[in-house]
Amino acid sequence: MKKILLGVILYLPLTLFAQNSATIEVDGKGQSKEQAMNDAFRNAVQQACGTTIKATTKVENYITLEDAIVSNAQGYIKTHSIISEKQETNFYSVRIKAVVSLDPIKLDAQTLSQFVGGIRFLVLYDSRNMSPEEVKNFEYAYERMNEKLIENKIRYIEKSRFEALKNEAFKILGSDTSEASYVQKLGMFADAEFLIFIKDLSIRTEQKAGGLSSTKVTIQAKAYDNCTAEGLGTVVFEGEWKTMPDAGEAARLSINSSIQSGYDRLMNFFNMRVGSWINGAPFELRFYGMGAPRNMRELINKLKSDSEFGGEMEPTMTADFVKLNITYKKKPYDMYNKVLDFADAIPDMKTKQIDAKLLYGRQISFAPLDVPVKEAVERKKITDLK
Repeated sequence: MKKILLGVILYLPLTLFAQNSATIEVDGKGQSKEQAMNDAFRNAVQQACGTTIKATTKVENYITLEDAIVSNAQGYIKTHSIISEKQETNFYSVRIKAVVSLDPIKLDAQTLSQFVGGIRFLVLYDSRNMSPEEVKNFEYAYERMNEKLIENKIRYIEKSRFEALKNEAFKILGSDTSEASYVQKLGMFADAEFLIFIKDLSIRTEQKAGGLSSTKVTIQAKAYDNCTAEGLGTVVFEGEWKTMPDAGEAARLSINSSIQSGYDRLMNFFNMRVGSWINGAPFELRFYGMGAPRNMRELINKLKSDSEFGGEMEPTMTADFVKLNITYKKKPYDMYNKVLDFADAIPDMKTKQIDAKLLYGRQISFAPLDVPVKEAVERKKITDLK
């Protein structure tokens, strides 16, 4: 994946010593000295990752893992010194010598590799209440965004699958036209870890001499964690002015430049999210029909007693279920089995035959065998769509 860098990296060979550090000289640039230093730290850690992560893990999506590590760059810089620095007209540049600790990178890569191996993205937009011309422009932006994912070797949900999911979501939502409901439904239906929602696309056109049209496109895209459809941040993509005889072609060219300009900033939200999983990835657990409140209290106490679980573990009550936000340090399947083992250790829960009714992203819904979960029924219909 193209990194979020403000300057060009000048690589020098790594000098390894004591088998756990690397001394690296790199450049960094930014609008201030602080930004330039942070850029240089990222460059140094990125270079160290190149040889360290590949030798440590067998992750399919290595690039996502590397970016997550780089997003926490300062934590891996053991020492550094400034070789040179310069204030330019529009930016600040530095060259540093940094000692990067490799052992923490190896350990964190091993932890994160449990969570990022199957990461996929879903790019989506809401075509309800759009004119045919608007749909055409959103569709073009959608295709360009997926092309960027392909270019950076990131797995994504194919267009045919997205169309099937979108149409079924529209049927289920009915008169509910809210953005949050739409994103949550698509998130639940899609086997994707992260969502990119193209929320808005505006086109400004000015007529020029000779029948030419000058057009600029601005796109607003939102990043979501598919576990709970939690928003991670919003990026405004500013396209360049493009002048062509055909206004539609000018708009498409401006969309291209817009995606190029904002892609890295958008992906940084996801990089930072994955990087935060170093001490355990977040999960949302939902429990339906679990019986007396003391059953949940006992289950929560069992989770708290296990060092692999973390988070606040404060239950949230809804009309249908009890929700727990937790973190877990190992693979999701290991966590799923542990929760079931803890539930079976509680006599009243064991008789109810608790099992997982719905799994998507990092959200897992548990319920007795005879208790239906509405979302699980909806998901079952969707999984049969090809």
